[in-house]
Amino acid sequence: MITTIATEFKRKEERENNLVLAVPRSTLTQSEDDAKFAKKLATNMGIPETKVKKVRRIKRRSEDSNTVLTTVQTHPVLVVVELESTEAKMEMLRKSRALRQIPEFKDVYVNEDLTPSERIANRKLREERDRKNNELSESVIINGRTFKFKTCPDGKKRFWGIRNGELKLVLSIVDRQ
Repeated sequence: MITTIATEFKRKEERENNLVLAVPRSTLTQSEDDAKFAKKLATNMGIPETKVKKVRRIKRRSEDSNTVLTTVQTHPVLVVVELESTEAKMEMLRKSRALRQIPEFKDVYVNEDLTPSERIANRKLREERDRKNNELSESVIINGRTFKFKTCPDGKKRFWGIRNGELKLVLSIVDRQ
């Protein structure tokens, strides 16, 4: 038990300055392009490319063996970017939403590099959020998307969302307009 906790802390510490980029396969053709792409992305986000220390591509493995899978063309390429500091990582995460406005990067997603146990916990949290949101009875269609919500006693419409690792009722887009 103590060994498991120590291993988890070590894994977390190793990943504290890392981000994972999910990049469309058509954007990155060869692994030599990964470092150039990561530095260009950082520069477009207003982060000096010198803050990018290392870049490596994650190879997908099959669950039942150690052989590397040939990935389906629709799966994004996963690239781990190690940054100089935690501050640079947090700044890049904060600014990642602005990538939607740049055509070259609109399909690139920036996420924290999580340990396997953190990924499992996040998946369970998302499943619980989705289950609770599916139980909500009220809905509205905005720009072709259906938003489900519930009206709370204060008259505001809310849905279940994840905030700081917890499930919470969040103010709906219906009330934000």
